[in-house]
Amino acid sequence: MGIMGDYMNNLMYAMEHSYSEMKIEIDQILKKKDYTTEDENSIFYAVGTCLHAMLDYAERIWSNDLDKDTLDAFKYANNGLKHGIEVETITKPTGGITFPIQFPLEIPIRRIIWKVKWDARSKRQEEMYLKHLDGKDVVSTCGEFIERLKEAGYYVRYE
Repeated sequence: MGIMGDYMNNLMYAMEHSYSEMKIEIDQILKKKDYTTEDENSIFYAVGTCLHAMLDYAERIWSNDLDKDTLDAFKYANNGLKHGIEVETITKPTGGITFPIQFPLEIPIRRIIWKVKWDARSKRQEEMYLKHLDGKDVVSTCGEFIERLKEAGYYVRYE
């Protein structure tokens, strides 16, 4: 397979494994009634690890089929995680029952959504983030992008 092929397989494994671990962690936390600081730290770690692995893979490939807009959206989230000192949180829990109860009763699904806000240098990345990720489910958006990366195939960038 060659050194670069092995390397890309390693990056693919890291991306898939970190995504699987993130899903498990978030699923376990969403089953709890309340979130602790430890839970918030676990979500931050799991999402950050998955995000880094996705971008490590995506940034090393050339593909005409790669969705550059969504890639820029994830870059904004990742850069906010790394550089945004004023980032309050990268995710936010939503859903569940709230009081007072109103009828007709509608119970939104509990989930973790993207909630990144920081003063990015790249306005394009920020625009793509707002369009493609802001307020959307973290697990499903990461899973969908990983599937697109796998379908895109790759030509390794030699830089």
